[in-house]
Amino acid sequence: MDENEVLTEGNEILPELTHEPIDEPQEEGDEKGITWEANHKKIVKAINESLRAYRATPPSVTELSRLTGLSRQTIYSHLKEYSTHPVHCQSTEMFDLMKFDVMMRLCSEALSGDMRAIRLYLQVVGMVKQQSGLVKKS
Repeated sequence: MDENEVLTEGNEILPELTHEPIDEPQEEGDEKGITWEANHKKIVKAINESLRAYRATPPSVTELSRLTGLSRQTIYSHLKEYSTHPVHCQSTEMFDLMKFDVMMRLCSEALSGDMRAIRLYLQVVGMVKQQSGLVKKS
């Protein structure tokens, strides 16, 4: 087996997935998406690092600009259009696709008798609420 291959549950050999950025746009219009993703990663990284370092309030736009090297206008625009940007929407759709699989695995673990999975499954479906670290029926 090659170092860039992964053995999956079904014993199939698949190429290992990487999270390296795409260097060239695949289609017309992709270049904007690639730029948006790169800016997004810079902004999120700067916010995370700032919160870890100071543990108080999120950084200002000016601070984000300084940390990322992006203009204040770019950051304002990014934050304003974040939830409606096509790249963000596409990412959200990918997570939506995975919800069913995750719930099926959680249900399977719960049905196998895993008490933590049972508790989590019942919380997720709204049959049990967690308050003050204790699980109570609603």
